[in-house]
Amino acid sequence: MCEIVKNPILLVDNDTAGKIATKDAKKKINIVSLKEVNEKFETIEDLFVGKDKTIVEGDNKSNRVSRHIKNNYSEIEKTFSKETIKSFEKLFGMLEIY
Repeated sequence: MCEIVKNPILLVDNDTAGKIATKDAKKKINIVSLKEVNEKFETIEDLFVGKDKTIVEGDNKSNRVSRHIKNNYSEIEKTFSKETIKSFEKLFGMLEIY
């Protein structure tokens, strides 16, 4: 069964591709740029702090991170620093308002 999302959100990086996607997105889509979370954030990888970035380095970054989080979700606080978790909590908090 396919569910229709009533209030879709497009999360974009603050790079060239994200800016193009923002221009091309239809007006009915809420767009959140990472720069709204933190002016220094250009890409999703910037939400990871210090040694946490080593988890997202290398080829196929998003699949590796996604798989790691899915497989270790119960130990997320042991896996990532408090700063990284705080960055994502701020992002998720912003997404909740849409």
